Amino acid sequence: MKTQLTLLTVGASVLALCAPALAQVRVEIPLPFPRPHVILPPPEVQVQAPTITFGTPPSLVEIQPGVRVVQDFDQEVFYVDGWYWHPGPAGWWYRTHDYRGGWEPVEVRWVPNQLLGLPRGHYVRYHGPGYWDRDRDRWGRYQWERQRELERQQRAWQWQRERELQRQQAIQREQERRQWQERRARERFERRRQWRQ
Repeated sequence: MKTQLTLLTVGASVLALCAPALAQVRVEIPLPFPRPHVILPPPEVQVQAPTITFGTPPSLVEIQPGVRVVQDFDQEVFYVDGWYWHPGPAGWWYRTHDYRGGWEPVEVRWVPNQLLGLPRGHYVRYHGPGYWDRDRDRWGRYQWERQRELERQQRAWQWQRERELQRQQAIQREQERRQWQERRARERFERRRQWRQ
């Protein structure tokens, strides 16, 4: 029994010494060193301010409470809290206190929230809701005349349809009357023939 225990101990120690030798595997893959990250300062953006000027204070139309837009102008110029605002290219905005110019670029974070929610390009040459009132009568008259013409055409179509139905009914009645006359004539003929016999 001591022999077996000694053999078992020797076998375990041999295995213990061999196991680390078998498990040591070294794999080398040559990789290039990563390039160092160079952080450059952002390029200075040269944005040209708009050249929008007005000789007199422009007429404004209110589009939302506290937000007005210059009426019938080729570009969007808004007026909010004493500032004229103009949306420029690439997300830049411009503002000025004076209607005669002096635009300065402004980052988006300083633009009033009411202006950021407006659709771009919608208020170019904007006239306001009252502008179309003068054309409403002309447009309404056109719509009324168009509706009248459509109703007249529909009445004419219905009249023609009714006339066609009446004609078809008259033809059908005439056919039924002839069939009845032929049937009656046959019956008379049969009666006479029977009476004579």
